[in-house]
Amino acid sequence: MRLATLIFVFTAFASDVARSSDAICPELEGEFRPGGLLWGEITPGTSVRFADIDVPVLPDGSFVIGLGRNAPNEMDLTVGENLVCSLNIATREYRISRVEGVPQRTVTPPAEQLERIRRER
Repeated sequence: MRLATLIFVFTAFASDVARSSDAICPELEGEFRPGGLLWGEITPGTSVRFADIDVPVLPDGSFVIGLGRNAPNEMDLTVGENLVCSLNIATREYRISRVEGVPQRTVTPPAEQLERIRRER
């Protein structure tokens, strides 16, 4: 009798785990690269978390997330309580231009100039 109960409990638990792992990640559209914008839809009322931030979800289930300029190559999107979707983010190279030879007084103006700048804003 104990063995039958144990088998029943294990089977019930295993089917719950299987059901939760059958959940699929939402289909996202947009640019999967740093600086990109992604959007998708989920079941209304479901929570979404991205980069440790709660994402606002509209009543129809749609949501938008933005990728930062220095986004890593892989980020997690958490849907609901347990579903974690791994997003592959493309690498992006930025052209960096620098302005050389600017006088120091232009870069770091004196205190009286800073005060004037604040007043004139």
